[in-house]
Amino acid sequence: MGSANSAVYLTAKRQDDSDTATYNEFTRVATATATASGWTLLQGTYTQSGAAFQHFIIETANTTVGYYADDISITLSGSSSGKFVGNITHSGKIPSDFLKYWNQLTLENEGKWASVESTRGTMNWTAIDNAYKFAKQNGILFKHHTFVWGAQYPSWMNNLSASSQKTEVEEWIKLYCQRYPDTELIDVVNEPDHKRPGWYTAIGGAGTTGHDWVIWSFQKARQYCPKSKLILNDYNVLRWETDKFVAIANKVKAKGLLDGVGCQAHGLESQSFSELQTNFNKVKGIGVPIYISEYDVNLQDDNQQLSVMKQQFPLFYESSNVAGITLWGYIYGQTWVSYSGLIKNGSPRPAMTWLMNYLKR
Repeated sequence: MGSANSAVYLTAKRQDDSDTATYNEFTRVATATATASGWTLLQGTYTQSGAAFQHFIIETANTTVGYYADDISITLSGSSSGKFVGNITHSGKIPSDFLKYWNQLTLENEGKWASVESTRGTMNWTAIDNAYKFAKQNGILFKHHTFVWGAQYPSWMNNLSASSQKTEVEEWIKLYCQRYPDTELIDVVNEPDHKRPGWYTAIGGAGTTGHDWVIWSFQKARQYCPKSKLILNDYNVLRWETDKFVAIANKVKAKGLLDGVGCQAHGLESQSFSELQTNFNKVKGIGVPIYISEYDVNLQDDNQQLSVMKQQFPLFYESSNVAGITLWGYIYGQTWVSYSGLIKNGSPRPAMTWLMNYLKR
């Protein structure tokens, strides 16, 4: 500092809101008086809420002095520290209020191979570019959905030889990873037994494990996206086919390729809580982080939706095995099922109000 004492401030800065007349995106965390004679400890506690966090600021109102900042550290606290609760694009767009509620982004359909390369050799990266940039600029996690899925791949794949099919799948994975090397999470294979691609034999088929084609896909993802967490994603995992999914996951894990499993968590509205707990415990037994990857509560009645949300969501969120939860849409009328939306006509449904209070957002 200069010769005189001066107050210095630690301030948390969130993303700018739409009201330019206020400064609600700034939160004063700590104040201390610094002097020229020695170092001064400036510390405080900050709880994130509202719009996405951007950075901390060390500042002073005295424009005539200079100061040094050194030995800066940030410690996360709380049982769910670092656990994200995210959402998806809606009709190919990121809603304007997304960051008010969510801190992780997945593309609903735009990241699937059929959307990117509908014409062989012509890549349309625009949607992924925009979403990836949005996530990086706002400090939230980005998940790619998905590399290999039998429901949405380019139709021209069906006309190729097996060797050409294998080359094209590998090229798709390679090109994605070259363009988005810092993708945090990737659904490498989606719904392996439910939506097995017609060309699965070209990339290994059943082989000796029964799922060599799945293992090959993970090997290529690890080769080209070494910094990403690789996930096996599926539906019915928590409902009817838990044991089948666990068996596939363990095959990939045995090869050292599995960083996490994705439980889509659709259609749990009528499931008994005891059965959900039992199946959830089976998935925990795989021994890798769990991502509740496509959660929704498809109920038209507000109170029924609220009741299910209040019972199921804490089971997942408060488990140390769960790394994060992605809800599959939140704007009523723009979700893949009729009644899962959480904001209707601009107003939160009771389940949304409860969820935001629960998350302190």
